[in-house]
Amino acid sequence: MILHKPFILLFTAFWIAMGCFFIPQSVQASTVAALSDEQLVDMSSCILHATIIRTEPVQFDSHTILTKVTVQVHENLKCDAAIENDSFQFYVRGGSIDDFTQTVSGEFNAVPDDEIVVFLRHVQRYQNAYMVLGMKQGAFVIKDIPQTRADRKQSKSVIKRQIADIVPNHVLPESRFAQSETLSDLKQAIRDQIQTNRARHE
Repeated sequence: MILHKPFILLFTAFWIAMGCFFIPQSVQASTVAALSDEQLVDMSSCILHATIIRTEPVQFDSHTILTKVTVQVHENLKCDAAIENDSFQFYVRGGSIDDFTQTVSGEFNAVPDDEIVVFLRHVQRYQNAYMVLGMKQGAFVIKDIPQTRADRKQSKSVIKRQIADIVPNHVLPESRFAQSETLSDLKQAIRDQIQTNRARHE
């Protein structure tokens, strides 16, 4: 049987369309301006050093999936809410429920057992739930690296936030937070910025 070119193109387009129809996935894109250290501190409701214990997808409404993140808090650097039993919960956009996955480009990827320093803010759109401020700008993941070959002691190194995929062609402003190389450096920079902001507002 000889297939004419128009028929082949129509047949191909049909199966591409059918494939897209049956793939249960939603991808959303967001544009977020780069935030300075001052803005991260000023705009945040809570700043926590914590470890992610578990994540759980929840259906917020008919077209929105959120992932609830439960953390064990190691230090409360700033928070407008009481933290009971060193446990706290916040949300990130996107997640998977049954066979449907919703992905939000640029959102912080919460992984159980990751140690983080996170900036959180109430978001009215999501019933004032705590969300990561500035998407992945507001979350620093901590990893263990050897200090030296000799002593093999462990230091906490900060993985610098990356925002190139959130704000194309936008240069990250000079920032003590982004330049911090250890967990202690990062937390001290946050404490200093909190004090600076407080003095500025007095």
